[in-house]
Amino acid sequence: MAEDEVVVSTSWAAAHLDDPHVRFLQVDDDELLYASGHLPGAHPLRWDRDLQASWSRDVVEPAVLGAILGRLGVGADTTVVVYGDRSNLWAAYAWWALRLRGHGDVRLMDGGWARWATEERPFATGPATPPGAVTYPVPEMADRPIRATRGDVEAVLTSGQAMVIDARSPDHYRGEPYPAILPPLTGAHRSGRIPGSVNVPWAAMVDGDTGRLRSRGQLETMFAEAGVRRDQPVITYCILGAGSAFAHLVLAGLLGHPAVTNYDGSWLEWGSSVGLPIER
Repeated sequence: MAEDEVVVSTSWAAAHLDDPHVRFLQVDDDELLYASGHLPGAHPLRWDRDLQASWSRDVVEPAVLGAILGRLGVGADTTVVVYGDRSNLWAAYAWWALRLRGHGDVRLMDGGWARWATEERPFATGPATPPGAVTYPVPEMADRPIRATRGDVEAVLTSGQAMVIDARSPDHYRGEPYPAILPPLTGAHRSGRIPGSVNVPWAAMVDGDTGRLRSRGQLETMFAEAGVRRDQPVITYCILGAGSAFAHLVLAGLLGHPAVTNYDGSWLEWGSSVGLPIER
């Protein structure tokens, strides 16, 4: 995929605000942020209520997602551009989830809402005008699997045929306890890491000064130094599946690694499961 088919600039976004074939969706960790400012015409998409089924912590079923997308005016051939707060953390999760369910053209706006605001580009504060609803065909799983399960990770521990990347912060990777201020959903029963995993924090993939993704050369060096090879499959994981989706976007989308899967069960599942090995 070409880079602009995965990540678009704020300039590209500004030039396509009125493009009827493009739909902008703001995916924030802080749901109050949308009311304080968003791209003109953008609609909010909640990573938890819209993209996850609360009773299973799974990506919503295809029919449910299709209804949500149709209500937002997204058709099967619509270019969806996602962006949000926290350096696009949950926007990257939305990018992965939509691709998992088979939407073909999903892109991430580099730098997210913070970059757009810093550049003093036009914004709106009120709700966007409801789009004309369209009928979205029930999505199907993407042709190439991009998701890993707990069983896939367990198999890797035995076979060693894939590399496991921990996209959490270094302190979480070392097994330091999660801060008590984090929401209960983020806390597993145990701390530590998946045995043999290598730490490449998703936050390190973003330039802290600009909020944009680091250059392709910097990203390639980062993963090469971690031991990532193109001839070896990679499984990414984090706390809840968002940071690992970010790493998946960078590795598979930008750098073109041919075999990357996101273990979205991540540490919440692994660290809370009976009998699974951990390492500190």
